[in-house]
Order: sequence, then structure tokens, then C-alpha cells
Amino acid sequence: MQLHDNINTNVNANQICLTNFEILEHQFYDKYIFDGSMGKINTSFGCIIKGKALFKGENFEVHCKEGDCFYIPDEISYKSFWTGSPDILFYGTNFRFAVTNPGNVSLDRNISKKKIKSPNNDELVKKIENLYFLQKKSISLSISLFYEIIDDILPLLEKSTIPD
Repeated sequence: MQLHDNINTNVNANQICLTNFEILEHQFYDKYIFDGSMGKINTSFGCIIKGKALFKGENFEVHCKEGDCFYIPDEISYKSFWTGSPDILFYGTNFRFAVTNPGNVSLDRNISKKKIKSPNNDELVKKIENLYFLQKKSISLSISLFYEIIDDILPLLEKSTIPD
């Protein structure tokens, strides 16, 4: 199966399932540190509304500021350092695509962590922010918007070449 030109997999679409899905609003004051040094159990994408963040692992550093979107695959070890003046506000969606055939790994784990550079960044930020509010109205509509966002960002992501 070929999801997009730069992300190839060896599975059929009927072998993929969304096994975890949660949308969170994070609000902090001044500083916040997230310690994911034991490794994440899911993949995340999000957008920063207020503040900035540094995602730092052994082999990478990703700097994001207000208005930026980010993507973090599962099973990487990292810490994120958040600062605000004074507020920090960001929306994050945690999810996991599992492959149902034994021996296959999660599809999303093979993608590099990065700041998402979309030519329609303002629209992407709005979609990610709306995802949080839409889930309170209708989980099925939020899942639909989630897949629309995934379709928007997959072409912007790259297959991982650096071991985590």
C-alpha cells in the first residue's frame, strides 16, 4: 500500500485500524516540561496557540513557536520544554494506527518527528483547534475531521532515517 509518495508500507488498507484516539487542550502558565524519555505509546500531532516549545531527543531538536504545528511518532524518547509569556496553550491529538497482521508494526512509527510546514498553515492550525471543540459535539464528526487532517499532513511528512 502506498499512503502518499514519500510514505510506503507493505500492508493492505483492511489491515489498518485506529486503536487509540484522544484530543486534548493543554494550558500552562510560564513553563512546562513533558518528560517522554521512557518513550511515547502513541503518535501525536498538534498546534501551538500561545507560547513555544523545544522537542529534544538524543538525535534531534525541533523548535516550534506560536502558530506552528508538530508531529511526533510513537516510541521515541524525548523531552519537550514549553515556555509562555505568560500563557502556554496548545491542542494535541494522540492516536495510534495499528496493523492487524502479526509481525507488522504501527504505520505511524516510521515517520520522522518534525515541525509541519504546510503551505496552508493557518487553515491547518484552525482544523486542529476545531478538532478539540468538535469532539464535544460529535465523536464521529471529530474522527472524520481527524482523517481529513491526516490526509493534509501525510504528504508533508518524511519516512524516518534516524534511529530514535
